[in-house]
Amino acid sequence: MRWLHALLAVAMNAVPVVGVLAYGWSVPTILVLFWLENVAATLAHCLRIAAHRRLSRRAGHWQHTMTVNGVEKPTSLLMGFAVTAGVFTSAHAIFVFVFAFLVIPHGAGGDPTAQFSAEQFWIGARALVAITLVDLGLDLHGLRARSYAWIDRETSRRVGRVIILHVGLIFGAMALANAPVGMLVVLLGLKGLVELYSALAGGKRGAADVTVAKGRANPERVLDRLP
Repeated sequence: MRWLHALLAVAMNAVPVVGVLAYGWSVPTILVLFWLENVAATLAHCLRIAAHRRLSRRAGHWQHTMTVNGVEKPTSLLMGFAVTAGVFTSAHAIFVFVFAFLVIPHGAGGDPTAQFSAEQFWIGARALVAITLVDLGLDLHGLRARSYAWIDRETSRRVGRVIILHVGLIFGAMALANAPVGMLVVLLGLKGLVELYSALAGGKRGAADVTVAKGRANPERVLDRLP
């Protein structure tokens, strides 16, 4: 299974690379596609968590806390992930809008390769969403047999991915404003390698990942330790 996830990670990152090198997609379009990829992945994992909670009924799903105004309050794995990923994704949206529609186009002086293209965006968006849905479908198959430890680990891995993409967007957008095409290919390559490694490492399935009848996995409270 992990090899299928790895192939999908390669396909996901191949979409913008092929778009840039073969079809001349613009830098602002790629930045917006980065954001869309993050949104799609976040929503897909929320569905993954919700489906696992409904099918497995593991108690660990409700054994989390969230700090609100300095006070710890009980919450669920789903809510913890949704809030954490949602905060970063909202920050992505502001940052991407500023660079994709203001900073980069303004500094390029009318260069078409520095302008957002709705046509390019919709082509890339359909491909990215389709790959995300296939990735989700692979996990939904046999989800009932997965332990809470598995979904907890997957959630931690995907929170890390959101943070990595956030940092990559910040430094990448700043670099792209000065050296668009070359830096864009480097950024896409590094992003692809990180996600390929993450897919291979996260796809390992041990004995603890499969529940036994009426058994309960030990609910590791990973999200509780996030700042």
